Amino acid sequence: MAKLLLIQGPAGGGKSQLYSQLLATGEITIIADYTRLFVAATGVERDPITGLYPVRSAQDAAVRDGTASYLQVALVRHSLRNDRDTAVTTSRAAQEARWQAVADEFDAEFEVRTVDPGREVVTERLRAQSGTGELLEECATAISRWYR
Repeated sequence: MAKLLLIQGPAGGGKSQLYSQLLATGEITIIADYTRLFVAATGVERDPITGLYPVRSAQDAAVRDGTASYLQVALVRHSLRNDRDTAVTTSRAAQEARWQAVADEFDAEFEVRTVDPGREVVTERLRAQSGTGELLEECATAISRWYR
């Protein structure tokens, strides 16, 4: 029986670090990370100085038209259909029912792990990553969305 692991938390919360550990230990074999799928779909590149991807906004075509979300769901469904232990990431709260339904469709085990070091910590992390010490508007929006 395959497993679907939902890794949820705010932007800058540490989701990527968690799934990197899980991949390294073999607990999961597929990662359906929204940011990585967005990058693959759009071809954006990391900043050569900071090593960070540009912040996504709701105006980006692959966000606005649902391309990145479609890729994420398709990857999860394909992986579970092929009995692969899979992790999916989200920085949007209250996504458990959505992903539980996908797991149920494939009789997969479902688990949720929340990575949330707190609003102050993620705010400081994202300020530091900006390169300017300022919190980008898109980051502030993402943080507010999680901590509503």
